[in-house]
Amino acid sequence: MTRMRLFRTWTRDELVVAIRGLEEGLTTGAQSVGYSAAGTVVYVRRADAISVLRDLYERLDECDGAQPRPRVRHVRPIPLRGY
Repeated sequence: MTRMRLFRTWTRDELVVAIRGLEEGLTTGAQSVGYSAAGTVVYVRRADAISVLRDLYERLDECDGAQPRPRVRHVRPIPLRGY
């Protein structure tokens, strides 16, 4: 599955404002985050907000020139009997 490349046209300042808004919403338990110029975003689950926040931080790291960290994949070993 390929990942969408989100937030490519956003400036660093826009990324910081979006990150702060999401973090405020998560810390206060809000179900929506409002932006003065872009309206309101409503999240169905907390996991959705955290996923978007992760993408925003990755893009902010790219803007700052930091090396991207590889995503952690969890692989479940399946034992085979008789081998």
